[in-house]
Amino acid sequence: MAIQDQHTERLIRLLRKDADRRKYIKEYMKEYRAKKKLETGKGQKQYYTHDDILMRQRASHKLKTVVNDIRFLFKE
Repeated sequence: MAIQDQHTERLIRLLRKDADRRKYIKEYMKEYRAKKKLETGKGQKQYYTHDDILMRQRASHKLKTVVNDIRFLFKE
């Protein structure tokens, strides 16, 4: 068996092992999330309330507006 064939077989074996590991982790996390959703009644963890998100959006919009106004003032 040539060295290239050995290398190819080893590469294929490693890629299959990696794919199997990724598939296992994906299925495990899918089951884990489904179990947690049944226990807690929530699908995903919410870090911010809707009001917090709106407040951050408004602040970002105001900041962009001010920056654009300053650019316009100093435009040549």
